[in-house]
Amino acid sequence: MLGAAHKTRPFPSQARHCIGLTLRVTVAILTNMEVRLKPELQARVDRAAKENNSGPAEYVQRLVEHYVDHDVWFREQVKKGLDQLDRGEFLTHEEMGTRIEQMFRS
Repeated sequence: MLGAAHKTRPFPSQARHCIGLTLRVTVAILTNMEVRLKPELQARVDRAAKENNSGPAEYVQRLVEHYVDHDVWFREQVKKGLDQLDRGEFLTHEEMGTRIEQMFRS
């Protein structure tokens, strides 16, 4: 049996199989993702990809990248707005109405 410094705690399902052994866990890195689409949506993706001169996989890749980029930007903007509210930097409904009227007069 290994010394106390070398013992690792096995997963419960493996306890009877590796007592006293060093447990090594390998973490797989996700490099590809498979997404299943409903047939109607797949047809729409295929059509849109063709209209954009790309394959469906490339088209979906670009869509997801764009969506994630936009989501990050949107969350940052919401946080900025909430921070402004916390600092008292906002217009009342009446103040906003006055500004809009001034814009249309210009």
